[in-house]
Amino acid sequence: MSAGRTHDQRVPNACSESGISANPIGVAMNHPSNFQHAAYRAHHAAVTLRDHEQAQAGDHVGGLAAECALKAVLEALGFFNDDRGVPLDKVPERFHEHLPIIWDELVLVMGGRAEGRLLASLPMQNPFSAWSIFGRYDGDWEAPHSAAEARVEGEMATMRVLEAALLDGVLG
Repeated sequence: MSAGRTHDQRVPNACSESGISANPIGVAMNHPSNFQHAAYRAHHAAVTLRDHEQAQAGDHVGGLAAECALKAVLEALGFFNDDRGVPLDKVPERFHEHLPIIWDELVLVMGGRAEGRLLASLPMQNPFSAWSIFGRYDGDWEAPHSAAEARVEGEMATMRVLEAALLDGVLG
């Protein structure tokens, strides 16, 4: 990174190549529990890693981007609220899960809702079924290469879901 350039100035350049906005609504860049921003940040990092021949790291970070994008939509739809609609201080137990479980949970809870149309770009089969968040603890762990392309497309699909939620006014 050249002197005088900030992280925010780099994000749009790398993400624009993937067709996904870097930060379309000016999300606060330093809030640790902002799933929406975390999705964009991780997607940018995954694209950058893959562009620099770091496929394994890009694959792992791409999974984080997908997970955060899905959780941002769940949160915006009120799944992290109590029965009265009051935001919870903590994420409900059923959403403590990571990919691949959170993907299946989203498809399950959205199936009968009007907002289920947001999921139209998601592949029918969960491309992260062999991906594990715990790969971050094992220097030798790799998700199967045979499904790497499907995971990249799955990551891109979740980012499209996030973009659709923004355009639809679900995320504000």
